[in-house]
Amino acid sequence: MVACMNGVHEVAGSNPVSPKPVSQDTGFHLYGVQGALIMERLVTVVPGLISLSVNIARLRDFLFLEDFSFFPATSAPLPFHYTIEKISRAACPQEWEYRLGYHTCAHKRYTYYRPLLRTGLFLQYDEAQRHFSVNSMYLKIPFRIGGIRSVGEHIFARIAFDLFQAGFMLFRGCAWLDAGGKVHTLVLPAMNGKTTLLRDLMASGRGNRYIAEDLVLLKPQASGYMIYPTAAFRRNYGRRVNAQLARLIIPDSCVSEPLAGEYITFASTYTHLSPSVRQEAIDYGLMTSLFFLQDPEVQLGLFAEAKTKVFFDNVYAGFNALQPCIRSCSIEAVKDLI
Repeated sequence: MVACMNGVHEVAGSNPVSPKPVSQDTGFHLYGVQGALIMERLVTVVPGLISLSVNIARLRDFLFLEDFSFFPATSAPLPFHYTIEKISRAACPQEWEYRLGYHTCAHKRYTYYRPLLRTGLFLQYDEAQRHFSVNSMYLKIPFRIGGIRSVGEHIFARIAFDLFQAGFMLFRGCAWLDAGGKVHTLVLPAMNGKTTLLRDLMASGRGNRYIAEDLVLLKPQASGYMIYPTAAFRRNYGRRVNAQLARLIIPDSCVSEPLAGEYITFASTYTHLSPSVRQEAIDYGLMTSLFFLQDPEVQLGLFAEAKTKVFFDNVYAGFNALQPCIRSCSIEAVKDLI
């Protein structure tokens, strides 16, 4: 297999499995952004849990963190630490064990290479080192376009999958700490009012503190769960409510460390057309969790290691572990609880 982090090649032609080798690249740790040099730096993605070493200024479409300055930088790598390295040249490996579309894997190194213009789109993940290598062309893709997933989407899915395998659960939702020190966690599908609700809570003047606005990250415990603060979307493609919430989130109003929680509310908005069906927590799984199931590299990894059955067993086990903490109701009922 061609290891593009150690030896790299420029692509000739459009055949993704037969690149033409050229001179070796020496690698680098600097790059230019709007006339400035950005050194490799440590970034806090989730306080106390996830960090990155990066030589890029931002990562578009990365649901964990659109703004690398949202949380204070960590001085040392956190338990889930990853490296994202922008490289100058790259190519698809010439040998691989398994393939799914433009994705290949060999020796737990997963590569996406798609021919496009002169350089192609390249992203490689070394699972043993937790190291992502990506070329400049691919970093220019801001979001999913047709069948091309963004770099941020790929990296988010991989980290979310690693967290799941370690016993963490990740949901669409929001969370806050009230003035009495009680954690409120709400799991809610997209466009069901999470950000608006949190904006109203933060503007209420009741001393609520921000924990999460779109992604709820937690780990079941023997009693209750631990919840980890996650960053808010400050822009979100121009949505006014996100900008309004961003102005309300200041350092003193944000939780910056994991907290113990007792209850989780699974909810969705209802209309007069909604059938009278009582959903269980796991019914929210595909709408609000398990984001990585759509990622081809995760699918390829489960196939390569023959762990698909183990994965689905763990899905049921994860939701069952949360069951004692769960209560379900509509968003209107949630507002009545606040």
